[in-house]
Amino acid sequence: MSIDAHDPMIILCETMKKLWVYDSPIDDVRPANAFAPFPKALPDIDGRLDQWLERASIVPLWSKEWKCRQGWQVGPRVLNDTIWYWFKNGGGWYCLDKADSRKLFRAGDLILIPQGREHTVELYHGQGVRLITAHFHAHIFNSINLLTLMGFPTLVPATANSPFGTASMTLAREYAVQAPGWKRSMADLIFNVLLYIIRHHEASFQPMGGAIHRDLPRLLPALEWLERQLGNSSLTVADLARKAGVSEVYLRRLFRRVTGIGPSAFIQRRRVERACTLLRLTSKSIKQIAAETGFTEPTFFYRVFGRWTSVTPAAYREGKRIFSRPSAALTKNDTL
Repeated sequence: MSIDAHDPMIILCETMKKLWVYDSPIDDVRPANAFAPFPKALPDIDGRLDQWLERASIVPLWSKEWKCRQGWQVGPRVLNDTIWYWFKNGGGWYCLDKADSRKLFRAGDLILIPQGREHTVELYHGQGVRLITAHFHAHIFNSINLLTLMGFPTLVPATANSPFGTASMTLAREYAVQAPGWKRSMADLIFNVLLYIIRHHEASFQPMGGAIHRDLPRLLPALEWLERQLGNSSLTVADLARKAGVSEVYLRRLFRRVTGIGPSAFIQRRRVERACTLLRLTSKSIKQIAAETGFTEPTFFYRVFGRWTSVTPAAYREGKRIFSRPSAALTKNDTL
C-alpha cells in the first residue's frame, strides 16, 4: 500500500507534529558535578537511606490552626500518629518521656513527635499565639515508623530559608478546604519537608543502626504481604514465617529486633492503626471497620482497640487519640 504525501490526514499529522515536537538546539547536558551539593545532606554510603525513602509512605490525617493563650499545655500523652507542631509566634518548651529534660523552642521552629512517643509541649510566653498542628503516619513498608528508624530530630530550628511556615499554613488550608487531591497534596508537602530536613540538618540525626538495618530487608516480603492481609481473620504467624522464608522461632527474633515487639502484637498493632485511619478518614460504621481489619467479633475489636488506644473507637473518631505502649497491648490469653 503506497502512502500519498498529499493525503489530508498525513498533512494534518505532520502539521501537528511540528507544533508540539521540539528538538533542543543544545547538544551538551550540564554535568552532575556542575551543581552545588546540599551542604549538610545525611550521608548514604550504601544506598540504604535512599531505599528507605523510596519505600516510605506518608498518610495525612488532619491539620488545624489554633489560637493559644499563654500557659497552654498538652501532655504528657502518647499518640498513635506522628505530630507536627509549628508556632507562628511565641515560645515554650517540650520534653519526651518523663525522665527527659525540658528543651526550649522559639517561634518558627518545627517540632516533630514520632508515633508512640510520650511527650509534653507547653507555651510559656506570648498572647494569641498561632499554632498549626498536623497529624500523619510516616511509615516504611507501611509498618516501621520512618522518623524513629532514621533518627529524625525532634526540634528543627527555623532559618531564613526554612519551608516550615509556608508548608504548615498550606497543610491547614488543604485540610480545611479538602478540594480534590487534598490528601496527595498534604502527603507531598510533608514528604518534601522531611527531605529538606534530611538534606540540611544532617548533624541533628541519630539514626538507628545495627540489627534493624540488617534485618529489616529480610522482613520485607512478610511485611508487604501482611499489609494486604490485615483484613484476613485467619492470618497466622506461621503464614508470615513462610512469606519471609524462615522458621517461626527465627521470625519472632527478627520482629523483636526490628520492631521491638513480637509478630502477634505487631499484627494487632497494624490492625488497630488501620482501624484508626479508617475511623478518621471515612464514615464507615465501626462494625464495618472491625471486619475490614480482621476482627470477626466486635466485642474483641473493642477490647483490643481499647488496650492500644485507651479510648473506644467512637471516642477516637470524635478526636480523643491517646495510644498505649505496645508492651501492654497483648496478653498471653489473646489471639490475633
